[in-house]
Amino acid sequence: MSILKPSQNKSNSAKLAGRETLHNRSKYINHSLEFVNWVNRLGFERTSFGRILQTIDERFNLQRISILFIFSLMLSFLVFYDFDFSYSVHLGEVASHDIKAPMSFDYVDQITTEEKRQSAEASIPFIFDYDKYTFDDLNNRTYLGFRRMREEFRHINWPKAEAAYEAQVQIFFKHKPEFEKVLARNISDRDFEWLIHQGFSSRVENILSEAVERWSHFKIIDGLDKQVPVNMSEYILREVGRSGRSVRDIVVSAREVHNLLKEEDFLTEKILNLKNFAPRDQRILLEVAHSLLIPNVTLNKSETAARRQHARDDVFEEKIGIKKGQLLVAEGSTVQPKHVMVLREIERLRSHRSRNFISLITAVMFVVLLLVCSSYLKRFTLNRVYASAKDISIMGVVTFLSVILTKVFLFLTNAAFISRFGSTTPESSLLFAAPVAAGSMLVGLLITSGEIVWIFSMFLSIVLGLMVDMKFSFMLVTMIGGVAAARGVHSCKRR
Repeated sequence: MSILKPSQNKSNSAKLAGRETLHNRSKYINHSLEFVNWVNRLGFERTSFGRILQTIDERFNLQRISILFIFSLMLSFLVFYDFDFSYSVHLGEVASHDIKAPMSFDYVDQITTEEKRQSAEASIPFIFDYDKYTFDDLNNRTYLGFRRMREEFRHINWPKAEAAYEAQVQIFFKHKPEFEKVLARNISDRDFEWLIHQGFSSRVENILSEAVERWSHFKIIDGLDKQVPVNMSEYILREVGRSGRSVRDIVVSAREVHNLLKEEDFLTEKILNLKNFAPRDQRILLEVAHSLLIPNVTLNKSETAARRQHARDDVFEEKIGIKKGQLLVAEGSTVQPKHVMVLREIERLRSHRSRNFISLITAVMFVVLLLVCSSYLKRFTLNRVYASAKDISIMGVVTFLSVILTKVFLFLTNAAFISRFGSTTPESSLLFAAPVAAGSMLVGLLITSGEIVWIFSMFLSIVLGLMVDMKFSFMLVTMIGGVAAARGVHSCKRR
């Protein structure tokens, strides 16, 4: 006997009729089944490539590994995702808020490294080549040049008249290139004309040879070379042998080096028979002797550059470690070049290219870790625990929710507390307040197998540890807290 009233029976009958009408739809097409039938009609598994894939799938369970890889890849991207707030600061600006490091990393301080390298480069003095054999053949050249000019001078019948004599002097200038070629030196027209008037006498030749012989032992440098620094206290000279190879390095004071442009560096008191000439002739004679000199100390640019480059290479790069949450630019301070360099390094590390590569490597690690855990459950547990597809799906969803919840918690605590009370409250203290045990607690309520729960707690602690730069203390607390939370809710039967 029914305890329902007739009106209620009618309404229930109408509902049942409506449900039957709803489920008995006409012209209904199951698109999922149609897709499966279409794939089966293709006959892909009957091709050679399809058979190879089917064999691999049967042997290595390719479908399961692919699903695990997709899950691990999504999880790794979520773990390494950061709330991307670009630092819109420029050099010389005043920071409107504190800027802290969003991650821990090491970077090369290019500014400090370059300063040290420049300092090491500047500590290497200029290197000069000293060739003490420069004037070895000058006396012989002087003798040959004067002898040829005297021979040419004797072949000319010099007139007595002044005008004709001067004209003949100008004609004799045709021998000047030959004289310069023998000496391998340039002689001014004024000095060559004076030598003509002197008849290229042996007395002039002897005084020139004596002066050059005395000065050839000097270390002579060309003051016209703009590459040579001025006011140097000492010089490093690299002695060069006759073959052109370096013999040794010597250090001499600046007083031992004579500037070719300074006539006072070349004394004439000890030159014999010089005073027998008139003062004007003495000046011209010394000028001719001075024109025969060339620098025997020359700047070796390639050796200097090589030694300075070697000094630069010996300087190691200045590496600086930055911790997550470390203050980079304080509010109200001026942005310096080193601040810009650190912020650019952060942008480079947080670039999508670098993040994608790290996420890919981490996904592979997750896959290996999950396969090892699955193999452990099958082989080494006493009761041969089996995780169903439903259990695996639950653990995957809980893992995603735990990562998202922890990431949001860390962001909110950093924005609300650390930015204001960071000087008194360290960031690591609030890190342990994250609700990391909630994931293991949920899995403990939904899955009865204790082995699966504690393996899940271990996996979750590794995932969350990667999110906070692999802090071992945080991973340990997450692992212990998760196991304890799962144990606490394991015997719960009612809400």
